[in-house]
Amino acid sequence: MGEPDTNSKTIDSNSTKGFASHPENINRNGRPKRGWAWNELIEDAVNETVKNQAGEELEVKKLVVKRLVKMASEGDLQAIREIINRMDGMPVQPNAEIPEDKIDEYLHIYKPVKNEQ
Repeated sequence: MGEPDTNSKTIDSNSTKGFASHPENINRNGRPKRGWAWNELIEDAVNETVKNQAGEELEVKKLVVKRLVKMASEGDLQAIREIINRMDGMPVQPNAEIPEDKIDEYLHIYKPVKNEQ
């Protein structure tokens, strides 16, 4: 009867991190307004229109794609991989669980064609 309750959590101001020890950091107005998240900032930036060196007005994302294609055509392996992965999808990871009846479909195993002469 005199044993302390080990299941209850006590807040020690010296050892607690986060909002419990710093309640002034709690956003009481809810979710931040649009435009403060990284993905929103990047999306806004790539949708902007700028002039390229030839004077054409293009969206930033189109300029990025053109540069990526140019790099791939010059032999940049990372650019080539990026284009292939974006167009065909990422390759299946070897540790992925694949149903036995779908192994050939997922791994794209083809039998070699024999040249009959």
